[in-house]
Amino acid sequence: MNPFKLIRKLGKVLRGGATSREMFLGVFLGFAIGMTPGVNLTLIGLIVLFLFLNANGALGALSILLGKALCLSLAPVTYRIGHMMIHSLGLAGLVRAAGDTPVLALLDLHVYCLMGAIPIVLVVGIPLAWFVGRSVGAMRAGVARAAGGSEKLQKVASNKFARFVLRVVFGKQKGAFAEMAGRKSSLIRLGRVIVAAVFLGVLVAAWLIFLNPMVKSGLAKSIGAANGAEVDIASADLSLAAAGW
Repeated sequence: MNPFKLIRKLGKVLRGGATSREMFLGVFLGFAIGMTPGVNLTLIGLIVLFLFLNANGALGALSILLGKALCLSLAPVTYRIGHMMIHSLGLAGLVRAAGDTPVLALLDLHVYCLMGAIPIVLVVGIPLAWFVGRSVGAMRAGVARAAGGSEKLQKVASNKFARFVLRVVFGKQKGAFAEMAGRKSSLIRLGRVIVAAVFLGVLVAAWLIFLNPMVKSGLAKSIGAANGAEVDIASADLSLAAAGW
């Protein structure tokens, strides 16, 4: 998403183009995606959930950037929290069982930074998402009251040049400000479901095409480096049913 398009999306959010639920989901899921270290099934699941649900994309993009910045800067903290959760809070058995279970092993729950990020996502992400939705709602209500009670603002809003500038910056407004601010939306949108399905399909296709050759090449290089001789592996087959740690 380029900066100009992001500004237009944020403008739509402020003028009523997103409901409180869309904003909450966008901020919370975006923050969770950004706080997830590495590439694993946890990250893929959050991305699919973000695409599947009717979450606001502009706020989600900003929240991903915020979450990723915190993920990198707080890595020593999340590492210690994750270590404590697994070894001091009695979660080692649960993590080991998940690591020995097909598919669940790909969640990377044994990674300390990922486990340590979970409480931060809940403690910071939920209040942040609520605060953003509440603040934008209050701003909309204030603008609607000001616009409705001020003749000068109404004249500015009816000015053709002002309307042209607002349309260039924020895009076309499909209804009155008060109507858009109070609109309802569904939790799941068909277009998002299609995008999520395509995303999953691309991942599965990439796994079927590229994963086994990559595993074969990696094993050959690792074994060759350990033995000091060239290694030729006829075939390699990595199955989800064999995933574990």
